Amino acid sequence: MRNPNAESKYQFRTRPISIEEIEDLEQKYNNGKLFPKVLRELLYLAGETCYVFDYNALDLMDEMQEHVR
Repeated sequence: MRNPNAESKYQFRTRPISIEEIEDLEQKYNNGKLFPKVLRELLYLAGETCYVFDYNALDLMDEMQEHVR
């Protein structure tokens, strides 16, 4: 995977979310059960925004839940 920072004059940053926010999401979307470890780590490292995936995880979760419902 290419690093956008290496080829761009713009500086892209990931923005994490806190453990407390992850726990709130688990309450909201997973009946209080822990998310899989890999998802928790992704949210902790880049849950707010991520330039590699080009997403906002919090908005994405709401969209996915609405679609299923």
